[in-house]
Amino acid sequence: MNKEDFNSKKNTDKLKLLSLVSHEIRTPLHGIIGLTEQLQDTALSADQKSLVDHLIHTERILMNLINDVLDYSKLKSAAFDIKLKAASLPTILHELKVLFAPLANQKSLDLDVSINVESGHVLVDILRLKQVLSNLINNALKFTHTGYIRLECQQLPSQNDQENPTYRFTVEDTGAGIPEGEEDSIFEAYGQSSENNNHNGTGLGLTISNMILHNMGSELKLSKPRPAGKGAIFYFDLVLAPTDETPVHQKKQLTHQFGGKSALLVDDDPLIQKITAGMLEKEAIAVKISSSFNSALNHLQEVHPDLIFIDLVLGETDGADLLKYLKEKEKHPGAFVCMTASENSKDEILRMGFDAVLRKPFNRRALARVLSQLSQ
Repeated sequence: MNKEDFNSKKNTDKLKLLSLVSHEIRTPLHGIIGLTEQLQDTALSADQKSLVDHLIHTERILMNLINDVLDYSKLKSAAFDIKLKAASLPTILHELKVLFAPLANQKSLDLDVSINVESGHVLVDILRLKQVLSNLINNALKFTHTGYIRLECQQLPSQNDQENPTYRFTVEDTGAGIPEGEEDSIFEAYGQSSENNNHNGTGLGLTISNMILHNMGSELKLSKPRPAGKGAIFYFDLVLAPTDETPVHQKKQLTHQFGGKSALLVDDDPLIQKITAGMLEKEAIAVKISSSFNSALNHLQEVHPDLIFIDLVLGETDGADLLKYLKEKEKHPGAFVCMTASENSKDEILRMGFDAVLRKPFNRRALARVLSQLSQ
């Protein structure tokens, strides 16, 4: 085996292991996130609130690491779709500033946003655009200790034969920069510059960003290298179609019709039972809990819930088997929600017969979003 084949096999084995571990981490992380949300709802002192805020930040870092591995796996297998929605570019950049401002403030960094566009309403994959920009901002935050981070979006001059405008997105920082000669390696899987070796991460962030951008018809670029310690400028261009559609509001008020109704929660993990039941009760939904296929059937002899939440893996039983039995044998009319830490696609899970999917770890807002969708 030559060196290239050996390195390829090593990276493949590493990815398989990380993917397996990432799946296993999702369920306990769901418990941690749920408990943190419950802590936020209690009366806390200023010091306790600060500790909870740090915990939330740590959870976000861990979740980003897990998602890095799983997204890379999807991208490598081509199981990845771009979903265009109407969006406001100024709103997207503002939301990113709000998200990252506390982290910048902790390091006494200025986080600036500059927007220069004629029409900010475009068709774009909002989730993936925010993911790429978040990766770049996170990267800048890691290696910038004084100065600023600047996020920019500008509309480039149109070419004569160009139907849709081009937008340039730029993230500039005054951090450690990229040493000369290492410009290409930072885009490789698990690749990190010599300046990065003392920082936590999977080494996949820039690679994933570039792979996403390739699917969007673009490429992540590093501006002309600066002297060491003088920062870095990453940028990419996207050709985006303008739209008259109303932009999707990511933080819209979520409402649902299940207040005062009932749910059966079927999960074999006691902590997940406690956390999810607590979330449902916050939504004014009465909850009964089952831990297995048989106990769920016994409960359904006594109650007729409007919602049934089923973990896809119930010990030695498949949650899909319970779903099939309840739909085909019992003809149960309630709405069925799948809770899962697996990487089955949403479409695949819906084809099993579920009405909605909650991907672990989920928070109360994700639950409210599903309840809102089921109410439509």
